[in-house]
This record gives sequence, C-alpha cells and structure tokens, in this order.
Amino acid sequence: MKKIIVVLLIFSGAVFMFDNIVLADPFPDIKANNSNVPITITTNDPLSITVELNPGSYGGDAADWWVAAHTPFGWYYYDIVGGSWSWIPGLFVTYQGSLFNLTPIEMLNISGLPTGSYTFYFGVDTVMNGSLDFGQFSHDSVNVNVTPGNIVEITQNIDVNTTWEGTNIYVIKAWDFYVNATLVIEPGAIIKFHPTEGPYLVLGESGTIVANGTEDQPIIFTSYKDDAHGGDTNGDGIATSPAAGDWLNINTNGLQGSVFNYCKFYYGGGGSSDNTLDLFDSRATVTNSIFAHNKGNQYGALDASHARSGTVITGNLFYDNEKPLHINVTFDVDDSNVFHNPNNTSEKNTNNGIFLWYPDDDISSHITWQETEVPFVIDDNDLWIDYGASLTLGNNVVLKFMPGSAMVLADGVSSLVNYNGSDVYFTSYKDDTLKGDTNADGSATSAANGDWIGIFDNSLAIPSPYYFTWSNILYDSY
Repeated sequence: MKKIIVVLLIFSGAVFMFDNIVLADPFPDIKANNSNVPITITTNDPLSITVELNPGSYGGDAADWWVAAHTPFGWYYYDIVGGSWSWIPGLFVTYQGSLFNLTPIEMLNISGLPTGSYTFYFGVDTVMNGSLDFGQFSHDSVNVNVTPGNIVEITQNIDVNTTWEGTNIYVIKAWDFYVNATLVIEPGAIIKFHPTEGPYLVLGESGTIVANGTEDQPIIFTSYKDDAHGGDTNGDGIATSPAAGDWLNINTNGLQGSVFNYCKFYYGGGGSSDNTLDLFDSRATVTNSIFAHNKGNQYGALDASHARSGTVITGNLFYDNEKPLHINVTFDVDDSNVFHNPNNTSEKNTNNGIFLWYPDDDISSHITWQETEVPFVIDDNDLWIDYGASLTLGNNVVLKFMPGSAMVLADGVSSLVNYNGSDVYFTSYKDDTLKGDTNADGSATSAANGDWIGIFDNSLAIPSPYYFTWSNILYDSY
C-alpha cells in the first residue's frame, strides 16, 4: 500500500494534490466494501467505509486525524472534534489525539448514494494543530463510482407469479395497479410510486406480496421524488424533494399471507385514507420494518384496524409519522416495536401512540397488550371484554381514553388481567404526564375529571353505579 505525503491546496474550489514523497509510517488504511481498490456500485447498493491504522514508530505521538470524502456535491468530513459523530459538509480535522493501533472501524454505512464519483480519504499528521501539515501527512484513499440502478417501469397489473430483483428500481406507473398473483420482492429492491400515474398498489384475485428483505439489504417503498434511495429517478436534480403523502398506499385488500420483513416505507399516506400500509381484512406479517415521514392522521402509517386474527406486527420502527399505528382487538401487541428515531430520540411521531379506533368487534378471545413506550389509545363508547375473554396488560402499560370512551368487563375484574400491575394506568387522552403529549396539543389542554366515562363492572359485583374506582384509574367520570 502506498503511503504518501500529500499537500492539499484549496483555492476557488480547486484541489491540488502532490504525492511524490513516500513516508515509511504510520500506515492508515481505508476500504470501501472491504476493498482497497476502486469499486463500482449502483445507487441501490449498500456502501460501507472502514478505516484502520498501524501507527508504526509514531505510536503515542499527538496527531490530527482526517476522514474525508470528495463527492459530486463537494467535500465532506467525519466530525468527532465537534461532537456530532457524523458526516458534515466541508473539510476539517476529524479527531485530535495520540496515534494508536486502530482496528477496523466502520465510518459510513449507507445505500442510495446519488450517481457520481466519490473518493474517501483517511490520513494522519503528527503536528496536532487542526491544520494539514504537509511534511508530516500520511494518507490512504479509495474511489467509489456510483452508477444508476436498473430502472424498470411498471405499467400493467401483475397477473402471473412474478419476482422483482434486488438490483432494480421499480417505478409504478400504472393507475389502479393490482397485484393479482404472488409478487416476490428480493432484498435490495427499491419501489418508487409515481405521484399521478401510479400512486398506489392493491392486491386482487389471489394476490400476495412476499417482501422479505434483510438488515443489510432492506426493501424500500418510497416517493418518486426520493433521491436518497435509488438516486434521482425523476431526473430533476434538486428541483423537487420528497414529502409525506407523495404517494398513497399499499392495500392488502382481504388477501391473506403477505409478508413485509426488513422493509422501509417512506413518504406515503396521501389521499383520504392517509395510511401507507393498509392490512384491510387480511392476515399479514410486518416485522423489522421502518415507517418514517408518512401521513396517517386518520388511520396511522400502518393501518391494522381491520386486520385479521393472526396478524403479526413486531420489531418495527416508527418515527416522523402523524399517527404511527392503528390496531384492532384480534391480535396481540408485544413490546418490540419502537416509536422514535434511534439516531435522534427526540424525533417521534406527532400523535405518539397505538390507536384502537372504531373496532369492528369487542374483545372475544384472550388478547395481550405489552407495549410500554407509548400508550394504547381507546376511542370507543362501549368497548367490551366479552364473557370468557380477557385482556392481559403488561407492567408499565398505559391506556388512554378519548372523550366519551368506556370499557365494559363482562366477567368483572377477571376480564382484565394485571389491571393492578406495576405502573399500569387508565387515564385521559389529555394526560401528558403518562407516556407524553399523545394528543399533540402542547399545553393547550390538560386532563380533568370527567374526561372519559370509566370502566364498568358488568358482573355487578361492586356497588352501584358499578364503575371501578381503582387508584390507577385517572380522570374518569366516577
């Protein structure tokens, strides 16, 4: 590997590099997708940049460390000195400190880079002053060429079993686009919805979607304007950018068995239904997926309000949606879903809760709710837990009730298992002290007695008016 002294002269946007002097050590090394030589990837391929350092005889010496990239959009550097631990436009020192033996560490993991040539640099200089010291600078670099993925326009319904390949970008340009057979979507595929020619997908006849991505190669459903995933597919440069509601939704439409695993759903929810994935009258599996930047004020980004028993919704991530998730009373909800951006914990959802709105049925089987990050929100003036049925609550579960809402326990207290568990509460939708400002109105409203009706004992085992008065029931009418 060539180790060189480099002089960088930056003037009026030009960069001049002089690399005619060989330096014995230290030995910085940078790889792209584990390669030291130039690589070519497509816009929908993942890219990993790793760096390592053998300090040689300079071990322990104070130094400036540099991790930078020259991109089609200018210079970027990785910032540690400033505390952001992220890539920032410009060219500045990454880190200052003693040289040591650095084992391989990943500095970038991304997919969807726009087309163009990228050169990534890792270097150190042994004068720790925040400036490039030309006589003491050693570096390594690797070039990455990003080419467009294969763009496939979809203009007709799918009537025979079909596979969409992971190396392709599929643009939906079929109005009333129906999948009437089995559609298998391979890991890495990107599906973009044209805003006017193909804004939605519906299952019909014997249609099923099997979208089984992986953690490294997720399947992405997004806006036609989304240049960050699959590049500038609409070819307008920076003239447009994606926004919530750019496309409508995917509707499973009463067909059974669809699978969405390691998928990402971005910028959906346009139209009156405002959901992005609608599991209407269907039994489906949605796991390890991300719902972000979607609408959903009426029915949630993921709408399972009419899903069938046996539906599985686990391990998903919801952030920057209006309402993240709507459910019904036919399936369990565990504590594996996350309702904030793990890279920015303040980025949540506008109405951050799991909403049970207008359920088709009362609770007629044995159901468990265990989510602890956000509350379950009840909007039903007569939600029954039927005879012989039960709702089991995990510890630290909160139920918030909208105005006029009530719960009826057909068999009395035995219908509601762990009702008195640790940090279990039944409270008003306006109660910001438990699980946050779920109604998203700041301090405009506050909880008060009478905000909701209460929990009724249909077994009449308690005195009239037969409403429970547990200490963890807050702001009801009794």
